Order: sequence, then C-alpha cells, then structure tokens
Amino acid sequence: MKKSHVSFILAAALAAALLAGCGSSGSSTEASGSKEAGSQSQTQDTGSQDGSGSGTEGSLSGEITFWHSFTQGPRLETIQKAADKFMEENPDVKINIETFSWNDFYTKWTTGLASGNVPDMSEILCKLSEKVELSNQHQLRFSEFGTRRRFSIDVQETVIKRLNDTAKYCTGTSNCYFAMKYGMKMMGTHPHEWFMFHGAQFGYKHANYMALENWVNVYDGDLGIALSDTYTSGIFLSNLSRKQAKLFDGVRCDSGNEFDFIDKLVARYKELGIDATTKTIVFSNALDFTKALEIQEYCKDKIRCSFGIGTNLTNDTGFAPSNIVMKLTQCKMNVNQEWRECIKLSDDEGKHTGSPEEVQACLYELRLAK
Repeated sequence: MKKSHVSFILAAALAAALLAGCGSSGSSTEASGSKEAGSQSQTQDTGSQDGSGSGTEGSLSGEITFWHSFTQGPRLETIQKAADKFMEENPDVKINIETFSWNDFYTKWTTGLASGNVPDMSEILCKLSEKVELSNQHQLRFSEFGTRRRFSIDVQETVIKRLNDTAKYCTGTSNCYFAMKYGMKMMGTHPHEWFMFHGAQFGYKHANYMALENWVNVYDGDLGIALSDTYTSGIFLSNLSRKQAKLFDGVRCDSGNEFDFIDKLVARYKELGIDATTKTIVFSNALDFTKALEIQEYCKDKIRCSFGIGTNLTNDTGFAPSNIVMKLTQCKMNVNQEWRECIKLSDDEGKHTGSPEEVQACLYELRLAK
C-alpha cells in the first residue's frame, strides 16, 4: 500500500486511540486537540509495484516515525498502546515513536514543514547500514560518541540498537545509560576539563604533566587514552614523559590535522624508545566513516587506531546539529581559595575557549604567542 495511505491510516488509528484515552482520563476532546495533539508520520514503501507488501496483496509494510508532544500521563500510554496494536495487526509495519516537549516539537515540526524535510528513520537506517557495511568490510573499529549533538534521544537509541545488532567492530558507546541498557562497553577518554583545571591551578607549562600524573593516581591505570589538545598537541607531546608514554595505552586526537598528528606522535614515541605499533590513537574530530577509513589506511604499520564517531551516526538527518560546547569557566581548589579562570586552546584556528586576556596569557606562557 502506498505511503500516503499508510500515513493516513496510522494517523487515524492513533488519533482515535488518543481521543479514547483523553475521554477515559476525564479531559475534554477539544482541549486535547488544541495545542499538543500534533504528529508526524513517514513510511518507506517496501511492497511491489502492484501495491502488495511481503504478506498478502494490499497489506501494509514499511517503517513509520511518529512525533508527538505528550510527555507523560495516559495520553502517552495510549499512543504507545495504539502503535503496539497497529504493529500487531500489521506485522510488516514498524512504528518508531518520538516524544518532544511542546516547544521542541513545534520547532522541529514547523522547520520540517517549511523546508519539506522531516526526519525519516528509514533513510537514517539505510545510511547507517552503509556505514556499518564499510566498518565490517574494513575492520574499522569505532565507538558511538553521539549524545551531545544527536537529533533526539529516540534517534540515538535506534542507531545504538542497530549498531549493537549488526556492527562487528563497534566497540561501545559513550552514553552510560544505553551502554547499561544494551550490554555494551562504556567508552570514554580524558575530558578537557581535567586538563583545564590543572592549568588553572598549577600553570599552563605544567598542566599536561600534572594532569596525567594525577589521572594515574586516581584511576590506577584504567581509562588509559590521554587527551592531547587542551593546550595544543605540540605542547602535549613536548611534555609527554617516557614513563607516561609507556604507561598510557595511547592518545586521543580531537582537533587539527589527523595525518600530521600521526607523524608527530609516532616520531615522539620513537624518540622515547617506544614501539608505536603497541599504542593507539583514538580520533574523534567531526569524523565520518569515509574519512575514518582514510585515516586507518594512513595508520597502517605505523600505529593502531580507533575512532569516536558522533554526529555522523546520531544526526545524519539533513538537520543542522546543535553547536553545543561544554567547558570549565572557573575553578578553585577549595572554598577558601579564590576562583581562577579556566581556558582551553585548540589545534584548530579560532577554537580557543576563554576570555581573550587569559587565552593570550596562556599563549605567552607557552611561547605560542605570535
């Protein structure tokens, strides 16, 4: 059956169930339809040209994404029950329900209508299948790092479930909840904030060294991928001691030119008398799978590599992702000390974080000022 017919039937079924649910909860039908009862549905027609699906002629088939803004209570439960019943009666149809606050729903819905572009989960999963196939074919190891810039929690969960089922070389997820829910390995590395705190407290020259030493004291060898770019990777590599290079499993590259970083890190390991092929670089700077494969090829016979891929997994929807940055702004060792400003540099031009005055002071201290 064609897409428009499936969408109409589903919307009618859910609307009928919704009205029934509102009536049973004692609220008026007019009130339920005034502001919150918005929905969006899409399907992919997977039947043959004569309109038949995988079952009998004229049966429904495809995948539907249904948006609504009922965040709690009997209306939400009624929508889920209606969807479950619809899927039971039409086994070739899968319904993905996404719940938003009214403000988020209104923004996403009106933006989608105006542009003619609303998220289609079947398209997202189709793209995901191609990425998984590339990873499986080339033994490309990656983790899902997509929480911060995901389109929605429902999209992220759908992606993670599919990765868990089909991606042979997906090593885990940085989302603690989904790692627990789906029995996946929790993946993570050092945060910039750890190094920013040490820079504010102990000075920028000593920040990397002190941060790595204290990390070992706290975690006793676990979580052994060191973050390199808080005060630029060049400063990090010059501060990296032989003991630390031996102790840590590898380094994360989160900004700058990945290929230059590979050469510089391999050279630094060689200076310290360490076999770089026993170490790992985790790349996490706005990656897609095609670029990750290019980096993997460059790393071959030089150093091990893995990838943290986020937005390309959880927001490959056609919508611009939110530009969310979370960093320390101030810190103090205890309540008796004064606040100290925290800043972060970057290997990418124009991405330094903090007041211009403190950034300039840091650049001067590290002899990076132009």
